[in-house]
Amino acid sequence: AARKRLEAAVKEISQAREYHYILTNDKLEYAVLLLESVLTAEAIKTNQMQNLIDEVLQDAQSIHW
Repeated sequence: AARKRLEAAVKEISQAREYHYILTNDKLEYAVLLLESVLTAEAIKTNQMQNLIDEVLQDAQSIHW
């Protein structure tokens, strides 16, 4: 079982450059904090906020100076 997990770990590590984030769980509380940060970052990416951007632009364009 340990050998199989080590082989899987080597495969995962070799593919690490393909990911946007890397979390390790050697310190659980820190890993949870990092995961929360990633989730927050993903939630506020511009591609996740298109509706808000459209609404703000529409509101701004409707203002008559």
